[in-house]
Amino acid sequence: MIRTLCSLFLILIVFSKSVAQIGIGAMPHPSAALDLNATDKAFYPPRVTTAQRIAIENPQAGAFVYDTDKGRMYLYDGQNWYPLTIETNGAHPLLDRFASDRTQQEYFGRSVAIDGNYAIIGAIGNPLNKGNAYIFVREGNTWIEQAVISLSDGQNYDNFGMSVSISGGSVVVGASSKTVIGDNNALNYNQGVAVVFVRSGATWTQQAVLSGSDGALNDSFGTSVCIKGTDIIVGAPYKNEGKGQAYLFTLQNSEWTEKAILKDEQGTSYAQFGFSVCISGDYAIVGEPYINNGVNVVKGKAFVYNRSGTTWSLQSELTNSYGTSMGNFGNSVLITDKYAVVSSPNESYNSGIVRIYRKDGTNWYEYPELRNNSGIPNFNFGKSISIFDDYLLIGSQLNDGLAEFDTGRVYLYKLDEYYWKLEKQFSNSSPPASNFGSSVGISGSSFIIGSYGFDNYKGKVSFGTMDTF
Repeated sequence: MIRTLCSLFLILIVFSKSVAQIGIGAMPHPSAALDLNATDKAFYPPRVTTAQRIAIENPQAGAFVYDTDKGRMYLYDGQNWYPLTIETNGAHPLLDRFASDRTQQEYFGRSVAIDGNYAIIGAIGNPLNKGNAYIFVREGNTWIEQAVISLSDGQNYDNFGMSVSISGGSVVVGASSKTVIGDNNALNYNQGVAVVFVRSGATWTQQAVLSGSDGALNDSFGTSVCIKGTDIIVGAPYKNEGKGQAYLFTLQNSEWTEKAILKDEQGTSYAQFGFSVCISGDYAIVGEPYINNGVNVVKGKAFVYNRSGTTWSLQSELTNSYGTSMGNFGNSVLITDKYAVVSSPNESYNSGIVRIYRKDGTNWYEYPELRNNSGIPNFNFGKSISIFDDYLLIGSQLNDGLAEFDTGRVYLYKLDEYYWKLEKQFSNSSPPASNFGSSVGISGSSFIIGSYGFDNYKGKVSFGTMDTF
């Protein structure tokens, strides 16, 4: 703490000397402000709200303001605003990051994923829903935008960035509304694609554009994606009048080859099998959140598949046996070598629950469910989920129980022998309708939280570590 305050004092001394050297007649940068009248009074940098800070036009590296919403100093590092905080036992606050080309209705943070020192953020609205994805890299204790990627033949309303996933030096991005040219040059509107990019140094290059071998009009292929090593799974939940399918691809000889098509053989129209997907090793899981049995019961399911050789077979169907109508079990799914996780964010008047299963051989045993214990409706607990080892991150993008406010909250759980214990809660001082927690990702000791509704849907993401307070 003393070291931090001393550093700040030195900055102010250098700043004061620089002002004296410039002289009275020099013109400051148009974004600069100074309130310094005497040596026996305090120095006050510009005092602005978060929205005003973000709206500063063309800030230069070294810009320095006090954010009244955040209650801390911010320094512009040439790319992003970096919070200057006093360390408390080595802990740090959440670090907000924004797209370099921020625009209204961009939905930056609609989807997020993180793996090691790299993160990817989807922004479907920039521009006219053509969509972009942004690669961020960790440098020291901060995160810097490294690249902006887009579909090489992208068009308006492709929704590129609807879903994202990252594994090592590869990312996959879903463009669920992409029009694809089909047989006889037919235009298959909203068929969708998934696009693979690979990294060489700091350069990301488009490697492949994936689509289903039986692709057709309105499939929405790419609504969900997941990459792990040399395997990719892609969901097409509107395939076959909304029954839905999922597609598995494997990288062989530098080419991505379709290996299997998964479906619910008893699926009903608009059940949306493939709304969520995940793959890890020889296991895959697919969510089907809109199953309707004819009496308006939409409990949902999740399907676990296992690979033996080159064949994928259904191993287990996970259900929410105590669920209620419109719970949408299967809205989000995860799978690792130890766990399967399924969320039902609309359960109990959108209060939400998350169910975790432990693998034991070919069986999956359920832990006690996680839920919003406040009993408040419109909480959306489980809207987003991410897992790493024995840590589980859960987003609740509504949180306050009043849908028009939608401030959001995120919960970090850790397995404590036989149950999942709540370790921390993260909230945000952003204005209403920020949807903090609409997307989450965790890897190692780092995590990322999306807030696509922030600042008139320009959106933002927040990076944190396990010691974040």
